[in-house]
Amino acid sequence: MLSVMPVFGAAEPTIVRAPVLDVSDVEPVVTIDAGRKQGLSIGDAVALVDGMRVVTAGEVFVVGETQAAVRLLQSPSSALPGCRAVAVTMASVARLKNTMPMGTTVWATVVAVAPAQRQVWIDAGRASGLQEGDNIWIRRGKLPISRGRAVLVLDRTSLVQCRHLVANARPEIGDAAELWPSPAMARNDRPVSIVMEVTPDAEGAVLKLAGAARDGLRPERQFDLFDGDAYVGLAGIVTSSDRLCLARSLRAFCTTQPTVGLQAVSRPPPGRTNARLEARIFDIRPESNYVLISAGHADGVALNQTFAVLQDRQTVARLLVKAVNVDFAGAEPLPADDGQMPRLNRWDVVVREPITPDPARRVGEVSSVFRNGAWLTATLTAAEPVAATGAVLRVNSTPPTAAVVVERTQVHALLYVPPHWGAGRISIGETIDELDE
Repeated sequence: MLSVMPVFGAAEPTIVRAPVLDVSDVEPVVTIDAGRKQGLSIGDAVALVDGMRVVTAGEVFVVGETQAAVRLLQSPSSALPGCRAVAVTMASVARLKNTMPMGTTVWATVVAVAPAQRQVWIDAGRASGLQEGDNIWIRRGKLPISRGRAVLVLDRTSLVQCRHLVANARPEIGDAAELWPSPAMARNDRPVSIVMEVTPDAEGAVLKLAGAARDGLRPERQFDLFDGDAYVGLAGIVTSSDRLCLARSLRAFCTTQPTVGLQAVSRPPPGRTNARLEARIFDIRPESNYVLISAGHADGVALNQTFAVLQDRQTVARLLVKAVNVDFAGAEPLPADDGQMPRLNRWDVVVREPITPDPARRVGEVSSVFRNGAWLTATLTAAEPVAATGAVLRVNSTPPTAAVVVERTQVHALLYVPPHWGAGRISIGETIDELDE
């Protein structure tokens, strides 16, 4: 029986299910019982499945009113008569892209460069959810070297108009391209940038960050600096242009001198007091039972708020805010239930209470990967049900990959990874998270 699955009340369907009507004897092509009327179009991704097992996969290359022809990656096997077709429509991928989880984005590669090096073609397009106007970083290694905007988006490629971010490098074939800000950064107004240049200064190093005010890098916003997972310090935006901004590191809040390539992670925007706020203890005064933490008025900190102190991700103490400055606050450590005062360390993590739960919920792991990496089967381990069909989960590959829930049972899920929704190989056993932002 044919089934069409819309999500979010949208007009176009996300997932179409249909029987296989015919199998070609001479080439890897099948005809399925769904067409334009059911929402299919040329280029839509299709898998032939037996239960939750992907037998083979391909894409629509001819579409009629009520039927479509699918060209497969490999010739159908003898098991094909028991299979059914599931398709994820290309028309829905742009909408699904806007729900991609934190840590994921669209990755691509530069495949052609115009003579003036101000226009490049990348190998991602509508099938990956890209749209005209999307912002693209061109990266070389860690650093973005150009910033562009998609001006023409085709099914599998896009033309990007570029403006250069550095003086000594221009886009080349093979450079990485990245949708930036990622959908989650844009949704939550929490951009993550890169330190492009560092100028030492007695009042605190001046940092040049990639990004503009329209991306969330606005004056007076605060950014925590990290080298991988290691905390380095805090910086505040001073000025912003249409491509780059300047920030000043706050010396008292830095463990070491900032360097090029550090990741700059924005704190919640002012006024979002329910967002998770993390800071650090940067000064401890045991004689007066007092500490200073690297968050203040600019972060929404107020008198009598409480913070939890974390060591190895466990709460070991609580702080009561007694004084608030623009960039930092003074707090009094509270005694434990047994009356003992906690042992605190400089650079301990503090989190504003009530602590917002970690938005990531582990729901399962990858149990099989079809050979093109676009179709996955997952074994579900979460006690609570996994999100409905059409939701987007995060596969914790390196870097993380976004995948659409196509079908699910109590213990298994069939997932589809649109082209370029990840930049690394997905392996069996990698964990899968559902995110509640």
